[in-house]
Amino acid sequence: MRTDVVINPAVSAALKNAGISVTADAPARGKTTLLFPVSGGQITVATLVGTIDHAGGLTFSHNGKSVTLTNLVINTNTKQLTGTIGGQPIPIFGLNLSSPVRARGAHGILLASTVKLTVISPAAAVLNSGVGVSTFKAGMNFGVATLTVAYARGYR
Repeated sequence: MRTDVVINPAVSAALKNAGISVTADAPARGKTTLLFPVSGGQITVATLVGTIDHAGGLTFSHNGKSVTLTNLVINTNTKQLTGTIGGQPIPIFGLNLSSPVRARGAHGILLASTVKLTVISPAAAVLNSGVGVSTFKAGMNFGVATLTVAYARGYR
């Protein structure tokens, strides 16, 4: 079970041009596609409403300064991905859940794809001030997430 985030190529290029590096923190991994293991949460299969907790984190670095996002949680009810920065929980991305795809596999796998991640204003401000840039903008299309979760047998 994991969430894969494909970083928007335009955002990836803008971050690189600004000298900002993006690093997945273990057990998360990846560079342009970030892979975050699911560590918990609860989703209603029929409606895709609930939360998905993730292990690992994401660090943005620039000129010796860094901001690390940990405790990443997708909440499909509030349509936000939140994280902890410096011990404080903060909404990071808005989630566009307008076109979820559900697929049941042989092992009870549910797949929600093309979840667009949009940078939320408070996160843009914290990221910019934390790494000393003005690159992050509210409304920035950071990328697209694909959520893969398993459900218990007998539950639909």
